[in-house]
Amino acid sequence: MQVEDDSLLYDENGEIKETGYLDEETGEMKRPWCPATRILDHIENERANKAADERKTSSSHASSSDSSRPKGGYTDFPEIKEGERFMQRNEGQWDFSMEEGADGRCLVLEVDIGKYIDTSLIKADIQPGYIRLLIKGRLLQLLLPCEVRPDGSSAQRSTIAGTLQVTMPKEDPQAEVNIAFIRPKPGSKTGGMACGPSKLKQINKLPPKATVQAMDDDDEDFVPDLA
Repeated sequence: MQVEDDSLLYDENGEIKETGYLDEETGEMKRPWCPATRILDHIENERANKAADERKTSSSHASSSDSSRPKGGYTDFPEIKEGERFMQRNEGQWDFSMEEGADGRCLVLEVDIGKYIDTSLIKADIQPGYIRLLIKGRLLQLLLPCEVRPDGSSAQRSTIAGTLQVTMPKEDPQAEVNIAFIRPKPGSKTGGMACGPSKLKQINKLPPKATVQAMDDDDEDFVPDLA
């Protein structure tokens, strides 16, 4: 019984040469049934299965942030474990802006949450490198363009439009901001908002905690996902 030597089917680069041809009538690729075709079909099936597995894994990761939220929303901020990668999240799909104040000495976050959400349903957790807001059980979690002073920050609510404004003094008033995390209002220029007090309803913020590492291991900044 003669045994086929599959090694003869490979070229000098270790690749199987394409055995197919284009059918002029149908415009489809056709391959004759031979050992080389069997190997090509096997390789293509493996690649297709691998791509399907990768898509399934990617889809599972994309939905993990939603599946981790309890039904009915959070009652308190979820724990961020030490060394855990910080993921930006906007579960309520709120429109928001993140800008420097007019004098460049603070950061101002404005979130358009509407006027019908009671202020008692809003919590703020301000840390040196990030801010978290819990709005009616849904999490808005953002990295900051520079470090801020949580103890000097204030969170206020508009009595007319219901807009939430969080003002955060920079730890170093002269610090440069990472523009990757700046999000101006549409049609506005960064730095157009005052840092001083305004006639808005005050809400409480949580006491500061430890800073979470939010950058990768190399020296290049990255913009985390906004789920």
